[in-house]
Amino acid sequence: MIAGKFISNEQSLDFSDLFSHQYVLSRSSEKLNIPEWLSEVSAQGWTLQHCPRLPCGKILDSAGGFVGYLLGVAVGPDNEISGATCLNLGKSIDDPAFWEATEREVSGLAGKYIAVFLTETKRRVYFDPVMDLPAVYNQNIQIVASSPLLALKRQVRSNPKADFHVIISDGGNFGMQQTCDPDVLRGISNHYLNLDDFTLHRHWPSDDDSFEDTSIDVRNTAEFIVERLGKIIHTLVENYDCAMPVSGGNDSRTMIYSARDIMSDVKYFYTHRINWITRIDCYLAKKITDDLGLELEVHDATDAITRGLVSAGELDKLRSNFFY
Repeated sequence: MIAGKFISNEQSLDFSDLFSHQYVLSRSSEKLNIPEWLSEVSAQGWTLQHCPRLPCGKILDSAGGFVGYLLGVAVGPDNEISGATCLNLGKSIDDPAFWEATEREVSGLAGKYIAVFLTETKRRVYFDPVMDLPAVYNQNIQIVASSPLLALKRQVRSNPKADFHVIISDGGNFGMQQTCDPDVLRGISNHYLNLDDFTLHRHWPSDDDSFEDTSIDVRNTAEFIVERLGKIIHTLVENYDCAMPVSGGNDSRTMIYSARDIMSDVKYFYTHRINWITRIDCYLAKKITDDLGLELEVHDATDAITRGLVSAGELDKLRSNFFY
């Protein structure tokens, strides 16, 4: 039994709520006991189980042949959306250029996803560009999952390279690939995981990608980025109920500007005030949304003091623990 399932049973907690929108990919003769996850598919000796709330679609080659699964949501270069529907690739699996072309296609997707390829010759997992849909793996028991507790069949052991209790009490982060358990490692952006030997391989940038082209016009490039970002946001807003965080930073301002004509279709705008500097963020967020005629909800941590839920000292400790 995986650790997450054991803990939820032991603590009488709802596994579906604890591990919502998560997944496990395993190569094991022992069936994982996750009855809450009704979705289960197998190929090439691997079994994929996932929360029904996490979209899962097939990846098909240009001939319509099955080559894998896409978990999560991805927006393609032509603003087509993949998730519960199929991701259709431009090459046939029999084409010698299939993997090179497929890596470029996967690298061009935007969103929160992993792409699992389970073909007769190669078995790989590709991650979204910023690992927004988490991926960890445990080579010892041949599992890839979205959480360390889904990649263990025992209790968590202290990691000597990154002690979980020290990180929680003193603040900090796990270093490259480290997790709370020494047997569970994190995937790395721009790499794929080879499921045959559990090694990571960089696939982007490729050898022919250049970062020294002085002929590129900076303004044209910026305009291309804003246009592409706007199309991605349009696609997401048109297909899902979306909420958008707003602050005075460049990220939220650029996102809003790039898709300003569809902002009225976003369901919810919000911002957080957790310390003095974020008070300024809230002010700027309010000004931006007011100018656009949008309603903003401010979540103010100091409200908890006013309502008598925590003391000022307790709130400071919470801020410290969550690296604020």
